[in-house]
Amino acid sequence: MTTTRDKMLTADDLLELHSKGVRGELIRGRLGGTMSTGVNHGKTVANLTILLGAFIKPQRLGMLVTSDTGTLLDAARHTVRDPDIGYFSAEKMPRCSHWERAIRWMAARCCPGFRAR
Repeated sequence: MTTTRDKMLTADDLLELHSKGVRGELIRGRLGGTMSTGVNHGKTVANLTILLGAFIKPQRLGMLVTSDTGTLLDAARHTVRDPDIGYFSAEKMPRCSHWERAIRWMAARCCPGFRAR
């Protein structure tokens, strides 16, 4: 079920809501709820994550993330999604403020004590 608010939300607003226990994705500034998908889906995602991680990590091909990471897809359109599995290629990870902001945002959601330097 999707819920909406009168005010357009930003990724920072979603991070603040997350700290208050609100879960969901941000789709073009609107808060969308998430729901459990069941054991079979969870098992499939877990198995794929293990297989992909075993291939990606040793070769340093990039970064693999799972749901609840909060992947900032489009800052201008205020879109933050929680993909079941997300892959960020090492060679396509630019060193720019937008990417670094996305990493800091994801890290803050995963690791509450995280502080950017």
